[in-house]
Amino acid sequence: MKLFETAEIAKLDPQEFKAYQASLNAYRDIKNSIDTAREEVIIDVVKKALKAGLDIATVMQITGLSKEEVEALEKETSVER
Repeated sequence: MKLFETAEIAKLDPQEFKAYQASLNAYRDIKNSIDTAREEVIIDVVKKALKAGLDIATVMQITGLSKEEVEALEKETSVER
C-alpha cells in the first residue's frame, strides 16, 4: 500500500504536491488537537472520579489508564487516600 501511495504522490506536479502537503499538515493539526482534547477529558474524568471517592482499580477500568498513570494524576490532585 505504501509503495502505491508513494508512486501516486510522485506523479503530482509541484502545485498538486504543495496542496497535498498542506492537506496533510491540516490533517495532522486536527488529529493532534483531537488527541490533546481527548487526553484532557480523560484527565478531568480521572480527577473527578478520584475526588468522588472511586478506587484506583475502578478508575483504571473506566479510563483504560494504567495504575501508574492514575496514581500520578491522584498525586496531582492531592486526593487523600
